[in-house]
Amino acid sequence: MRPGIVRTFCLLVLSFWLSACSTLAPPANQSPAQADFWQGRLSVRAQTAGSNADVSAFNAQFELQGSAQSGSLLLLTPLGTALAEITWRHDEAQLLSRGEIRRFANVDVLISELLGVDLQVDVLFAWLRGQAMRPQGWQVDLSQHAKGRISASKPGAPQAMVTLLIDNNKPSATP
Repeated sequence: MRPGIVRTFCLLVLSFWLSACSTLAPPANQSPAQADFWQGRLSVRAQTAGSNADVSAFNAQFELQGSAQSGSLLLLTPLGTALAEITWRHDEAQLLSRGEIRRFANVDVLISELLGVDLQVDVLFAWLRGQAMRPQGWQVDLSQHAKGRISASKPGAPQAMVTLLIDNNKPSATP
């Protein structure tokens, strides 16, 4: 496994025990009525680059609000305790976990490091809206989108599988 994935996973597990519950605030440039909002469960399985056997897995509840340009993602344990909160705008992203803030050049870099998959946030928002955006190497299954299930896989090396189970969503009127 990549040391970064192991470290991040350990931070998330440790934060399960140490963090307090938190709530999302709408992104600064959007009112709650304008912001997209989804909540549900997220599962990510990713093969470590350059390895045929090492696989990392991540499961969490999530609350996602905003857009690809500006938003926030709260990752929660099954009991509702905050594991991590990610906030971003076009030129910066930050990860708040265990009382520590880490800054990144953008949200795509942060997601790649945190989850171990190269998945752009605009693709994630498109999938949540039921749009079959297919970044290079990815296959998405939106056949169960109306039932709240989205599956995507990246069969090439490194392999990855992302599953989203949507419990509640409120997309804005404009895509």
